[in-house]
Amino acid sequence: MLNAFRRSGGLARAQEVAVRFSGQSASDMSPLAGWIAKRQVISLEWQSRIWLPLFQFNSTGTTLRPGLGAVLAELVLVYDDWEVASWFAKPNSWLASATPADSMAVATPQVLLAARAEQFVVAE
Repeated sequence: MLNAFRRSGGLARAQEVAVRFSGQSASDMSPLAGWIAKRQVISLEWQSRIWLPLFQFNSTGTTLRPGLGAVLAELVLVYDDWEVASWFAKPNSWLASATPADSMAVATPQVLLAARAEQFVVAE
């Protein structure tokens, strides 16, 4: 996964992302923890740590990328956390073979359509 998300910003541990949100320390992880628990962000457990792809945050890392919630709302209905992360990391035919992670910055509406279509692919 580290290599898969490298082009779109890479991965960071939850504590590192929390520091960006709090501005100083990782002591208050409550907003990030809530998003993780509600599956409003992509998170992966690896080596006993929680990792997050950075493409889902704005360039300063202090807010969620617009449109991410709608895309995730479609995917979490049919996929577990690793499958959602994999979906964002793999080339997608709905996006001219670009990855959804790379496309979120420039084509969020198309990523949403690709996510909606995924429900039908899984159901088949």
